[in-house]
Amino acid sequence: MTLIFFLTQGATHSIALSDVNTLYSWGRGHAGQLGHGVLEDEETPREVEALGATGIVEICAGGSTTFSFDSEGWTYVMGERVGASMLDQASPEKLSWEGGDLFTTLEDTANQSKGPGPFFAHGGRHTLVLTKTRELFTWGANPGGQLGRPDGNVVEVPTRLPAFDRAIVRQLAAQGGHSAALVNNGELLMFGENSTGQLGNGDGPNSHIPRPVAALEGVKIKVVSCAWAFTNAVTDSGEVWEWGYKGKGDYFNQLTPRVLEGITHVSMIVCGGRHTLALARPGDDEELFSWGIGDDGQLGHGDLNDSPVPRRVEALRGKKVSQIAAGGRHSMVIAETPSRSPLP
Repeated sequence: MTLIFFLTQGATHSIALSDVNTLYSWGRGHAGQLGHGVLEDEETPREVEALGATGIVEICAGGSTTFSFDSEGWTYVMGERVGASMLDQASPEKLSWEGGDLFTTLEDTANQSKGPGPFFAHGGRHTLVLTKTRELFTWGANPGGQLGRPDGNVVEVPTRLPAFDRAIVRQLAAQGGHSAALVNNGELLMFGENSTGQLGNGDGPNSHIPRPVAALEGVKIKVVSCAWAFTNAVTDSGEVWEWGYKGKGDYFNQLTPRVLEGITHVSMIVCGGRHTLALARPGDDEELFSWGIGDDGQLGHGDLNDSPVPRRVEALRGKKVSQIAAGGRHSMVIAETPSRSPLP
């Protein structure tokens, strides 16, 4: 029996990592994001055979791209590549650059069973990574400033971002056209597009420079997640703050952070394209909640309705959810985390 240890999702594809470090992929494959050497879709999970002997320990997907990382710090990319000289990659390709290996190592990722590794984020067409030397590198599309650089030019190779040279970054997040970096004192810095207030600083212009969220001054954030056009963050006390796109119909965009009512004691949160999943402990047991756009059933409530407020996913009541993942219009969870087999 194959036991799944870790999940991640792109816009229209899914990636799973097994307890014996085998990678599986399925969904849309038009850009090569599944890593099977062809630009074809897969309806069921299929092993990425090209990575069979590499000992993958962590995965990250976004948009039409997939990244995976082995125990030695090597990064492999498959799928969409941004830039005039970049071709979509149908088979995994080893990625290297002047910054060296990733900061995330086997020891760092071994206990991250409830969400993506904190030192790597991919927003669909842009990427952020923290190296072992604690330098932040970004690359990809930059029309709204999501790379944290003053111009709007595409950056084809990982390039150091000096703005974080003096900061200790605890977590990175990205999706759509904006990015977030959580630094050591719990301060949250945002940069990129602000068309719906997703940066949390009002209805101002896009920001090509990382800036703190003024409304969160004095609030200690422990985890942040970016959706396509909104942002959610969880405080040390388990409150959820939200800002940005508020949904279809007569909803107004939330231009500055506010506390989300109806959910407390949150331990983990992930945003999909236009929906959110969260693990919370309202009583004795940790339970799964979801909210946002639900027209493809991504909220798991047994209907195709939207939910502007958090609702418990009743189908999973009483089950121990150990990891949550949200894609563009779909969601996945792991009911329990198996014991992990050591690398050979």
